[in-house]
Formats: sequence, C-alpha cells, structure tokens
Amino acid sequence: MAPHSRPRAHSTPPSALRLNPQLVDAYYNRGNARQAQGDPTGARADYDAVLQLNPHHANAYNNRGNARRQSGDLEGAVADYAQAVQVTPPGAPLRAMFERNLAAARRELAARPVNQ
Repeated sequence: MAPHSRPRAHSTPPSALRLNPQLVDAYYNRGNARQAQGDPTGARADYDAVLQLNPHHANAYNNRGNARRQSGDLEGAVADYAQAVQVTPPGAPLRAMFERNLAAARRELAARPVNQ
C-alpha cells in the first residue's frame, strides 16, 4: 500500500454483515469509511441501512446529511440534519453540532440561485 493511501471500503458486505445484516455499527462504520474516501453515494446507502435498523440514530442522520450536502442535495441535507436534532435530547453533547450543520445547510440552500 502506498504510504498515504487509505484502504478501500468493501463494495460487498464484509463478513460481519454477511453473518449478521442487523449490525448497525458495521453499516455505520463502513458509511464513515466511504464518506472519508469521497464516496457519498456509497456512504448514503450505508447510512440508509443504519436508519432502517435504528430510526433514532442521530449520528447516521447527521452523516447522511453530510453525504447529501457533499452531493449537492441541500434539501435532503436539511431534512437529515433536522431529524438528527429532533432525535437528540436538548443538552446532549452532539446536539449543538447537529444544529450548526442544520443552520449552515439552510444558509447554503437560501443562497442557492433559484434555478438550481
């Protein structure tokens, strides 16, 4: 492996997911790896799987929002960030970050030309 390259996320489920497709953490971690490798589409698919298994996973909503935002889907990003805020109790450590992401995506959406 080159000194600065990263290992690629598997395009097929790793053995943990083949053995137990209910492993939320495996999908979540693979989504994070795909996002870090610049694959927002693959990351979004993994976050979708997480949210099918656990619809209260605030970090998956937030990270799917990041993937959508990276892909230019600001409306989807706003919806995901809003959901992350909604499922996170007030005062929880990550809620402020989710709120900042929501505000930033709303500003970007408001600044977007109407024809986009």
